[in-house]
Amino acid sequence: MTDEELRKVIEATLDAQGKNATFRSTRRPDAVMAPPAPLVEVAEFKKVLAKDGLTPPPSLLQLLGVCNGVRDYMQNQDISLRSVKEMLSQRPEDLSWWDDFAPVHELVFASGDTNAFVGFDRLRADSRGEMPVVMVTPRGERFEYRDLEDFLRAQLRIQTNALAVNQEDRAHLADD
Repeated sequence: MTDEELRKVIEATLDAQGKNATFRSTRRPDAVMAPPAPLVEVAEFKKVLAKDGLTPPPSLLQLLGVCNGVRDYMQNQDISLRSVKEMLSQRPEDLSWWDDFAPVHELVFASGDTNAFVGFDRLRADSRGEMPVVMVTPRGERFEYRDLEDFLRAQLRIQTNALAVNQEDRAHLADD
């Protein structure tokens, strides 16, 4: 996926999510995509991970080159894509709180105000260094995606499918 394709997938997800929010009685502010991460922060992130014997997948570095996090990326799950600073500052907690979910807890890139989080399974990196993405719900259920692109495209499908259902439901209300 190119940087432009990645940006468009995220923007389309946020657009559909914003439209879905209009069907709820309580409206949250729209999600916000941050500008690209500063290169110095990305270099520090890679250095910290290297001390632990980890290498971030190329897709995560690409994501950070497109945006340095997305606040409220998955509003229904209360999950945000973390910035580089958030990944670094929350790393000690990730390693201690979520150790039941090893190795996914070692490379968390999305979380929120619940026990849900999303991370990479470093033990199953492919020859390109890409890793499966695992989302862990507050109940400990795991949802696995082939890689970061698969995860992001799945979120877009979820939002566009929900929007179609919401719009159809609203159309039937107008018929009554």
